[in-house]
Amino acid sequence: YFEDALYGIYSFYATAADAKRRVNTKSAMARHRVNTMKECLGYNEFLRFAQDFQLSCSVILSSLELGDIYLSSIKATDGQENIRKLSFQEFFEALVRCALVAYDKISGASVGDKVRGLFLYMWRAINESVPKAIEERRNITTYMGDLISGSMAFNVRFTAMWAKDGYR
Repeated sequence: YFEDALYGIYSFYATAADAKRRVNTKSAMARHRVNTMKECLGYNEFLRFAQDFQLSCSVILSSLELGDIYLSSIKATDGQENIRKLSFQEFFEALVRCALVAYDKISGASVGDKVRGLFLYMWRAINESVPKAIEERRNITTYMGDLISGSMAFNVRFTAMWAKDGYR
């Protein structure tokens, strides 16, 4: 239900990081080598996502917890054991892990309710975080559409789901 919305948000952080690497690399051959992990989310970008969506504060998740979640979500593949970046599916898993860790003390809540709680937290941050992210990253305007469209889709889907659940 949320896949395309979350993919837009994920793509912004993953491709914006790739754009920075391309800009900072001089030769075409070096840019080609740097681009091998295009559209994968590095640790710094994951932390930036968490900060933009207000998940990286002592209220919901600590930096240490986010680091553990990031590393726990990465799956090693043959020949790429040293590459430590999240694919979209791993990012999706990281969000579920964020929900489980953030709400681990609420023992009566189901996994679905914990994910809904995390999404509610993200939804509340969208109106503040998306404009701020756009303002701070003016030099990467090519990728802003992913963040804007992903956030808009997330907003619409979450609001509809929340209304269907009686705003609980």
